[in-house]
Amino acid sequence: MITQTQISAICRDLKKEIPQNKSLVACLLIFDPSKNKWEEHSKVNLLAKGNSLEFENPLKIDFIFGEDQRFNLIIVIDDLLKERRKIFGSIPFSLLEIITKKELKVLTKILDKQSEIGSAEITVTELPPKGHAEKVEIKIPPLPPEDQQIEDKHYFLKDAQKKVRTFVGLRVKIHGEGLEKKDRFGKTDPYLKIFFKKEGDWKLVHQTEHILKTLDPSWNEFNLLGKTEDFKINMRVCCYDWDKVGKHDLVGEFETRFRRVLTKDNKFTLINPKKQKKKKYTNSGYIVFDYVKKQYEEQIHTIKVKENFPPLIPFTEYAPVIEYFRAGFDLKPIFCVDLTSIQSDGGIHSKQYREKMTAFQFVLHTTSTLLNPFNQSGTISTFKLPLKDKPLPLGDNLELNPDQILGTYNNIVSKKKIEAGKTEVTPLIEYAVNYLHGLRNRNTYATLLILLESDPSDYNNAIDALVRASQKPLSVVFVGIGENFTHKFEQKDFDNKDLKRKCFSFFQISKHQSSLGSEIQNYIKQSTGKPIIKEDVPYIHFLSSLSDQIIEFMRMFRKD
Repeated sequence: MITQTQISAICRDLKKEIPQNKSLVACLLIFDPSKNKWEEHSKVNLLAKGNSLEFENPLKIDFIFGEDQRFNLIIVIDDLLKERRKIFGSIPFSLLEIITKKELKVLTKILDKQSEIGSAEITVTELPPKGHAEKVEIKIPPLPPEDQQIEDKHYFLKDAQKKVRTFVGLRVKIHGEGLEKKDRFGKTDPYLKIFFKKEGDWKLVHQTEHILKTLDPSWNEFNLLGKTEDFKINMRVCCYDWDKVGKHDLVGEFETRFRRVLTKDNKFTLINPKKQKKKKYTNSGYIVFDYVKKQYEEQIHTIKVKENFPPLIPFTEYAPVIEYFRAGFDLKPIFCVDLTSIQSDGGIHSKQYREKMTAFQFVLHTTSTLLNPFNQSGTISTFKLPLKDKPLPLGDNLELNPDQILGTYNNIVSKKKIEAGKTEVTPLIEYAVNYLHGLRNRNTYATLLILLESDPSDYNNAIDALVRASQKPLSVVFVGIGENFTHKFEQKDFDNKDLKRKCFSFFQISKHQSSLGSEIQNYIKQSTGKPIIKEDVPYIHFLSSLSDQIIEFMRMFRKD
């Protein structure tokens, strides 16, 4: 999930003299972990105002959830007459660190190699999504007054009374037959818009993808969320011929009661109102509902308020995932490390080179660093494999902070002691589900990260556990470290299962050779004082799917 932002910076209290009559440019570099290399992102001119410098214009940067986006602003003096450049100083910063702050700004140091030469205030501004004039904000329901009768839809409240409303999640599959030809090649690029009539107005509830060059399309299945009383309302389905410049032509449409699509009488005739009066016109094709399956029901009670907990954060269309965390969403990480081969010398838990991190160390360090800014407790539940009857904590304590996780893991590896057991992941998934079930704060989303050496021994049971977890605020990430994987938890494994949404992902660690050169990159090395890893380094990029899974959960279970 990408959030478009722009940054600006003001440099103050400079200890170095600002050169006169020379051009100053800020060169923004971004670190590419897949190449272990700094690359140029963009440039901006700097304006000198007394003993300070500031951006002439903001620089646009895409914030990518789940990535450690490290930047370095290199201030360069351009001597145009002598055709040479000199580096004035550098400002290293993390975009994640700034964007997770409420004020969206940070005060950091300006460095000349390792010496501090001033301070810089970096400010991030979120830009509105494409097609929107303003930033999309999440509106949280206010806390209700005591002793008021309200619906427990956006609150976690006690003392439910008898009045109940039921929300139903549906899985829908539609295809078309014999659609009208709309182009000179005798084809159509059809897509559907589905409307419900609510409060006298037609409201769009779903739009399908368009399919190129066909008169008999079969659209992907999709989800609909509604109340039981929606089965009695009118529904309109409009079929359009998609056009890349936006001039979409109506193929035809029909209206019916929504409950009719649940019956066997599920084939509907498309009529184009503009052509209906023509003598030879019959119809513009047919739309068939292959199935409408009920996935789940959720009962909403009318209650009398006695005790309030934080209101449920609702789904908001177009809101980036970062906005949910700003609104109070809590991300709870749960880690598990497979230690099966810990006793073997030269194995994947062993350091083969001096000062080089193993893949396990790298993943534990990186993911805990990336996820912890969104974790309100600051601690991570950490387990180990193999297990016997139930999940066991990695160390003496279940809850560890990021530094403690790495230290505990290193201590276990150095002792090379592990009890025999099974490499089963189902108990871990069930633990995460039960953990969420027992929480008072329902604005919590859990991420279960399981680092595996090989295939789990309970693969089929794990698939069933993931099906049960798919309606919970939970994502399960399997990270394979090594080569011994034949089962990778793919979508096809769930074809005959009642999977509510894709709440899982499988990634295998890859390696990339680092290559550092250039004067600016060497300057960064001197500025940060950090050693450069010249061996292969493991590279991960598996948290990008997490934001999509969070949004999908909100869309399915928190949509009005």
